[in-house]
Amino acid sequence: MSMTLRKKSFLVVTSLLLLGVGFGYAYVEQTLNFTPQTDAARIAIRAEVSAQDETAFYQPPQSPLTLKGVCPTLWSTFGYVKLLPILAKITPIEFKFLS
Repeated sequence: MSMTLRKKSFLVVTSLLLLGVGFGYAYVEQTLNFTPQTDAARIAIRAEVSAQDETAFYQPPQSPLTLKGVCPTLWSTFGYVKLLPILAKITPIEFKFLS
């Protein structure tokens, strides 16, 4: 029973993909899983960390939440906008009577 070209290419691509994933996993494990093995390395890392400047990450204290009062101008403007279509239908005589 002979294998078709499609089956052969599928097997080659799959095996190369699995091989690449294996090498990638080994590389990540070696580079990201760093733990200092000696006391001198641990002391050097602690000294480097303690010398870092943390003021770049300073966050000012939060102010308490304050609610602003209602702006009467805002609501009167909104009411004026709602009245515009109504006023457009009223004749000038009726408008004079309303005011």
